[in-house]
Amino acid sequence: MMKRTVSLLLALAMLLVCVPGFQSVSAATQSAYAPYANIEYGYSGTVKCGTVRYVSQVSSDSYFYPSYWPTGNFGYYVGPQVECGTASISMALSYIGINKTAKDILEANNGATMFAYGWGGSTYYSYSSLSTAVSNYLNGNGKYSPPVIHLPGYSAAGHYVVVVGQISSGVYQILDPWQRALTKMTVSGSSATYSTYGSTIYDTIDQVHQWYDASATVDYISACTDYASYCKVQSTQSTPINSQPCSVDSNGSVTLETVPAGTTFTAVGMYKNTFGNYWYKVTTSGGKTGYLYGGHSKVVELLHSDVKISGATAPNGQVSGTGFVVNGTISSTYSDISSAALYVCNGFGTNGTVAMSASDTVGGKSYTLRSSNIDGNTRFSSLATGNYTYVTTGIIPYSLGKYCEGKAAASGDAQQVFAQATAVYGYYAKGYFASIA
Repeated sequence: MMKRTVSLLLALAMLLVCVPGFQSVSAATQSAYAPYANIEYGYSGTVKCGTVRYVSQVSSDSYFYPSYWPTGNFGYYVGPQVECGTASISMALSYIGINKTAKDILEANNGATMFAYGWGGSTYYSYSSLSTAVSNYLNGNGKYSPPVIHLPGYSAAGHYVVVVGQISSGVYQILDPWQRALTKMTVSGSSATYSTYGSTIYDTIDQVHQWYDASATVDYISACTDYASYCKVQSTQSTPINSQPCSVDSNGSVTLETVPAGTTFTAVGMYKNTFGNYWYKVTTSGGKTGYLYGGHSKVVELLHSDVKISGATAPNGQVSGTGFVVNGTISSTYSDISSAALYVCNGFGTNGTVAMSASDTVGGKSYTLRSSNIDGNTRFSSLATGNYTYVTTGIIPYSLGKYCEGKAAASGDAQQVFAQATAVYGYYAKGYFASIA
């Protein structure tokens, strides 16, 4: 009797990384530079103070979302390809919690873009120098938008971009609606130097725009760097569990409870705060979400049952030379899955050479294999008759704090641990595909 044999293997690979700019692979990321704005590249119908919702003006880009734009040309509007200013305004406003898509902005004035306007009840400012706008942005606690600047030398028509972070004095991080990569720009007065498409551009800044909303306030969590973490941690001394990942003398943090040495918690996240310290996200004895300082704790157990593969089936009774639909779901409760993969090895077991493979970046807590990029990029009909082993994997990165297991990491920063779920489906093909016994 033929039957399918499925085994779930968990493998851990320890990787020590220096992470001043480390970001988890996801549709959302965070600038590594003050004021540490979050950047949401995935589609979102809402906005959150402290997060820049990315708006691409390139219709062929994978992060271009048609619903952010008008459905057709009208008035002065001829398409997103010339609307870098509109996209930049929308991104800047999203940081201060004002939900205005490029479509909203264009339809308000017959397809023309209005900079000098108090969108969403905000106050508009224009400056002759970038320094004032950057100072407002860095010190405004989410009330001032990131500056929108115009670069006349970027192209024949000039170009608008958004300043999302300050790398150092006179050096800034730029978010471009035309090319979504975060880039660097050096500014001296009104002069700007940057690279685009491999060329260094010496330019000027001839416009600086900014919006202010007195009611906007950044949630402190959104200003911290979020690392996936799922483990048991234990306090090494009497220590407070605070309401924010910081001490009680800053950012409105209060002590929820104080626990003695030896108290064990399940940590479902870890944050590097704006002071560079690590805090584990835990649940207090009263059921509230709190934060345990990494310097007063140690990791006592890694929990990796979080990632799993379910619902996948192996080819069974499939005629050789015909296709097979890949199915199943890779899922995680607490952490974003960084990547998924499928590969077919020659012979029985996973040590054979790879006959066919496909992978995909996930960036979410669930990945459905059917109709996915992996499914579309695997052609089972191309396999010759023979013996094969069919494997699917899902990988999530966990992170441990600077004081992992009571020992400071050599990098002086975080330590990353990868958890991998692997489902192995053995089968052979001799005129047809069938499950092995």
